[in-house]
Amino acid sequence: MKTHRSARYLLVAGAAACLTLSACSSGSSDDDSSSKDPVKVGIIVSETGVFSTQAKDFQNGFNAAIEHLTDGTGEVDGHKIEVMVGDDTGDAAVGTAKAKEFLGQGATILAGTTDSAVAVAVAEQAVQNNAMFIGGTAGTTAFVGMDKKVFGTAGSSPAGQMIVPKILGDDLKGKTLVTVDQDYAFGQTMAKAYKAQLEPLGVKVVSYLLPVSTSDFTPTMLKVEKDAPDFITTTWAGKGYNQLLGSLDSQGLLDDATFFKPLLLKSDWAPVGEALGDSVDNSTFYLSYFAGATGNEADEALQAYSKANDHAIEYDDAVGWHAGAMVVRAIQEGGTDTEAMAEALQGHSFEGPAGEVIIRAEDNQVTVPQFTVRLVEKDGEWGVEILDEFTAKELEPPVVNALKQ
Repeated sequence: MKTHRSARYLLVAGAAACLTLSACSSGSSDDDSSSKDPVKVGIIVSETGVFSTQAKDFQNGFNAAIEHLTDGTGEVDGHKIEVMVGDDTGDAAVGTAKAKEFLGQGATILAGTTDSAVAVAVAEQAVQNNAMFIGGTAGTTAFVGMDKKVFGTAGSSPAGQMIVPKILGDDLKGKTLVTVDQDYAFGQTMAKAYKAQLEPLGVKVVSYLLPVSTSDFTPTMLKVEKDAPDFITTTWAGKGYNQLLGSLDSQGLLDDATFFKPLLLKSDWAPVGEALGDSVDNSTFYLSYFAGATGNEADEALQAYSKANDHAIEYDDAVGWHAGAMVVRAIQEGGTDTEAMAEALQGHSFEGPAGEVIIRAEDNQVTVPQFTVRLVEKDGEWGVEILDEFTAKELEPPVVNALKQ
């Protein structure tokens, strides 16, 4: 059941500090301390480009998990974890080349991708080379059921976000949802997912897919007004984001419609709140993690590691932690055998910074906890009030793409 908490207030922290990822290795000075083969992990992220912040967050969370779960040794059952890091620059061709490079150097695990198009290309390289793939913050749902050695970490599902019906409520028959998204792989995927998830519940879903360079949303808003929506959402990111939100507010479209969307980087909280204006009071947001979300062992360890490395925690630091925890589990149970590594993760659950994370055996679906929040301004600072939190078990989606046996 839902866990209701009294409202808590989390102020926006400063911008994330630049963190240099170093390979996790044994603290011992004796190179012969272990006779077992090392496990090489190739971390491929967009260190430059649109997702550079997410890349730093993923690496910080990954490093924090490895340090905590190996007691600072970077070693699991005699196997040293050797980490190689590559910049995919947000380009699938570059990511593919980097994956081939790491695989050629003996990597048995590839992880970390932040861009959906790059993520799918890198995962395909892992499959072709009998390596394991553990995704990063990329929102693609393609990992689910793709291959028995392919796993996501962010919780995306081809069945849609299970938290959405919980936000919208029980009486949905005859309601209308409008989505406004960028016309590229992720936006297209989300538009389809909303239709697949909500139309069987009686919701009419109207989707607008616009060029990623769009900055004038007035023509689209005129169409949205005619739709008379009960709910409006978007996954828009980057250029044009604030203009979209401002247009929704200035056109009065949120006077009668409930606006909801995922809340991502803290640097966006103030611009989102200010762009929505008075409509922010009629808006609900959801996110998968923030520093201090649970106060559990993983949350405390991530905060301590981040503080020691002058890193400001974001939602996707938890995604990096999930990947690190999965690497440790895979090596504990599977050694260097990728088949055994994958089997060790299927059906496994573990405690992440936001709570229990579940990995379903039928399709390698990774489900994570979620929080619903409201943006509020206090003393000139924007923060969040926690409304509800939902466990991974409450949010586990139905099986859509089962693994081929």
